[in-house]
Amino acid sequence: MRLGTTVLTVGAVAVVGIVTYYLFHAEIDNWRGVGIARDISVVKNAPSRNSTIEQIVSRTYGGCVWRGHHRDEIWRTFVECYIPNDENTERVLYWEVDTDFSPITDSVAKGVFIIALTRETGALTPEYVPRGLQVDDLPTTPSMSARALYGLVRRR
Repeated sequence: MRLGTTVLTVGAVAVVGIVTYYLFHAEIDNWRGVGIARDISVVKNAPSRNSTIEQIVSRTYGGCVWRGHHRDEIWRTFVECYIPNDENTERVLYWEVDTDFSPITDSVAKGVFIIALTRETGALTPEYVPRGLQVDDLPTTPSMSARALYGLVRRR
């Protein structure tokens, strides 16, 4: 009887752990940062104009501080590049990284999708402006997700 109780307890703890992770996976990764670190690296090393995004940022702005976070979904990471400037303020570049989920079709899809979310980011890395939009179509602040930007394309 004691063995049955132990097995039941271990099973219940495992189920609670799995359910907790499923419900709060984005928040857990925001705290642990495993997926975020991977996606920051994906953006930094992504090819752009015969270079990488990190090299272009370094040449253009002298470098930046990279940060990232999830909102609701673990597969969608918002990567930010904070660039200090002379006025004691920061300018920020914004990308979205969707892993194994396509913002184009709004469905599961193998691969990694990088999307520039603002006009300044799109001007710096035009390869990552959503196909069907121009750099000037992007917002000046990160007010839209990649899914919303591709929604604009679908409405045209």
